[in-house]
Amino acid sequence: MACLITKIGAARNCERINIPMCRDGIGYNFTQFPNSFGHQKQDDSGLEVHQFSPLVKVKCSPYLKQFLCELYAPRCDPADPLLPHLPSRNLCEKARNGCEPLMNTYGFNWPDNMSCEKFSNESETTQTLKKPQTVRPVIKPSTVRPIISKSQSSTVKNKVKTSFPFKLSIRYTTSAITFVSCCNVYTYAKKEFTLPEDEGLLLKTADVRSLNKPTVSWEATSTEQIGNYFTFVMVTEHTNRSNDGVIEHRYINWMVTNIQGREVSSGVTLKEYEGPLPLQNTNTNVDLLNQNALVYFLLYNHPDPLDLLPFGTNTYPVHLWMSMDFEVASKSMTVEADEYARFQWVQKPANSDSNVCEDIKGYPENCKEKSTPITILRK
Repeated sequence: MACLITKIGAARNCERINIPMCRDGIGYNFTQFPNSFGHQKQDDSGLEVHQFSPLVKVKCSPYLKQFLCELYAPRCDPADPLLPHLPSRNLCEKARNGCEPLMNTYGFNWPDNMSCEKFSNESETTQTLKKPQTVRPVIKPSTVRPIISKSQSSTVKNKVKTSFPFKLSIRYTTSAITFVSCCNVYTYAKKEFTLPEDEGLLLKTADVRSLNKPTVSWEATSTEQIGNYFTFVMVTEHTNRSNDGVIEHRYINWMVTNIQGREVSSGVTLKEYEGPLPLQNTNTNVDLLNQNALVYFLLYNHPDPLDLLPFGTNTYPVHLWMSMDFEVASKSMTVEADEYARFQWVQKPANSDSNVCEDIKGYPENCKEKSTPITILRK
């Protein structure tokens, strides 16, 4: 009778793993819910753990998959259905040590809710951890929201090739604008322009920071067979120079997928357009003009629409971008860390005119009450 009760309890408490990442290769087949994050069902847990699949795919650590699965689909032994176990601190540290350097390179922190200090190397049953709003990597507050490269050695730069089957056209229409930056008054005239063939052309921030998204089009340059769908991505690469060296950050400004034909509006917008802004230099010993931002426009082609469901209801653009392979067109520009960039930086609560403008000619003399503002007309 006792054996029968044990088997009935085991059947009720353990369930076979159906989370795709954890179905094989982890040394066990059964799990038990709720897990330590409070997920009641595998469907919910699977959606969150899938957001780490790009890190698993780039193999930053051979222990990452095992750690994630033990955390999101905790082990359950049908013969002894005790509470499921948390992964060990040792396993967590191996996963973190392999992947955290890659994450830090692109501005991510190892998630606080997966801190290895929460775990023990002793055998222990699951404790309920406070469930965060999201389990995505935590972004450093001091940086822009970056994105992760497809591999440890790849960068956006080496994605840009010289020959593509398509030619991209990026056209901006900006409004006239007047603003005060470091006590100087600047007036920009209305402007319409198309990015020329020259890669990396230096542009004023106000010309591309407009709320009006650019018009994007492309045309075939070869007879190469292509698929019926496209994905368009706009990425800003910031190079933040300091006394400690060069730190690169990347951020998705705009992303639209499953575009049919050549109309961007026909696709699914995963990231609404946000004009690029150079990264503020917080090191006063470094020339501010070294903080120009490099912006890339990348076009990918695929034969079928991308399945967005596995990425969760709130699709995280970086994960989808990392899975893209067939790039068919690109274009780039450089955005200047100029007076409009400084105007934007001062809007941040943590900044002030004095720390943004201290090296600017005419500051703070032009700020005196009776001084006449300098008007600079740019066309």
